[in-house]
Amino acid sequence: MFEWGHLRAKLRLRSPAIFASLQHITEPASHPLFEIVPGAVRDWEKHEQPGKRGQPFE
Repeated sequence: MFEWGHLRAKLRLRSPAIFASLQHITEPASHPLFEIVPGAVRDWEKHEQPGKRGQPFE
């Protein structure tokens, strides 16, 4: 999951204790309001790294 990986990357740098506490979660449950669909990031979704135009988030 793109968003989960993005959050984990930020937590690894900004809050190592919280990052460590979430290691057992491989795929978080989504809120019932959202529907998870397989596939690539859509064109309308924000998916570039700030300050690195054209490069996807790691």
